[in-house]
Amino acid sequence: VLMGAVVATIHHARTAGRAAVERGRLLAFYESLMPEAGPSAIAPDFVPRGQVESGGLRSVSLLDAASARVKAELGDDPALESHARLVLGSAYRVLGLGDPARRELGRALELSRAHDGAESRAYARRAAALAAAEAAGGDVRVAERLLREALAILEKGSVKDEARWLATAELGS
Repeated sequence: VLMGAVVATIHHARTAGRAAVERGRLLAFYESLMPEAGPSAIAPDFVPRGQVESGGLRSVSLLDAASARVKAELGDDPALESHARLVLGSAYRVLGLGDPARRELGRALELSRAHDGAESRAYARRAAALAAAEAAGGDVRVAERLLREALAILEKGSVKDEARWLATAELGS
């Protein structure tokens, strides 16, 4: 019994250590983008829903730079690359830039399918995010299929409230 507890504790410590390392790598990646962008890219240049004007171009440039670097810097860990691409795709979607949003979110979904499995919560979250981008781009059939897939995954587990929230959040945006 004692040996089992020790093994479980070591496994838990390694898992927690890996999560801390992953968070550190993602944070370093995101922070490394700020010097490229300069202080003006933090918020004042935000232009919503595709109205990419002079200020919005800095946001797009920042996202494009991150997109170009994500494979090289995080590609050795599919979970981290998938997470970064989810963030990038969501940011492109908020700016109303459908093509790069769908590209990043589609790649995030592929990586999650391969790494986490097509029945995982991570996969469901990425499918729902891609569904929102597809819906915003007018492809409601693909959006509906992806969202139904995400909801089915989440409803299988004990996360029915999360599934309802996810459907409401993604369809409402």
